[in-house]
Amino acid sequence: MIHNDLRQLVDLQEIDKVIDRLNAELRSVPSQIEAKRAELKSTLARVKEGKAGLIALQLKKKEKEMQVGIHEDGIKKNEMQLNTLKSNESYKAMLTEIDYAKKQKNLAEDEILNVMEEIELANKNLKLFEAEAKADQQRIEAEIKQKESEAEKFKTLLAAEQARREAFMPNVKKEILARYESLRNKKKGSVLAAIINESCAVCNTQIPSSVLNEVKKVKDMISCETCSSILYFPESAVQASPAL
Repeated sequence: MIHNDLRQLVDLQEIDKVIDRLNAELRSVPSQIEAKRAELKSTLARVKEGKAGLIALQLKKKEKEMQVGIHEDGIKKNEMQLNTLKSNESYKAMLTEIDYAKKQKNLAEDEILNVMEEIELANKNLKLFEAEAKADQQRIEAEIKQKESEAEKFKTLLAAEQARREAFMPNVKKEILARYESLRNKKKGSVLAAIINESCAVCNTQIPSSVLNEVKKVKDMISCETCSSILYFPESAVQASPAL
């Protein structure tokens, strides 16, 4: 009887919906784990950038300290030569050179102070980044383990549902099962569609009265003209319908 056949297909479809959902969940896990790893990589990269920035500032400080040393050596050398100069013009020129060197030394010392402030801030930020990265790493690694655990759970549930499907399939007539499998392979989504408020539950198309009557007779499998899903009335609707 077609009604019983439809009931079996509805039950089979429910199993397949669970299998499809589990497969979708399982397929999504690798991308979710990859996203977590990308998040961790970004967090660790910020620490790496912070360290690189700090090193660059420390090198800049050393460079400015070397410049100060060079200016100081030049100033001392020129000041020692002042008393050896015989012409007034040479003396004045040397004083000008010494004054310029002192100004450059002062500028370099000011830059050192500025760099030291930047280093202090960079150190604070780096410590903050490292603390955040440590917490994020622990959290993300825990989330990755959770996702891997979920994947194993999905695999176990999927194997159980596939076994349940294999056990159920012999209950369905071969020709009806073949039609179901053919439709399942051709179309995405539901193979069977319940009729709700005289409309197909899959595509929401209004079902003509003549088609509704044919479906109620449950003498043959009637497909929706729009989405090709096999139409059926929910069990409660069938029981409430008068015999035809």
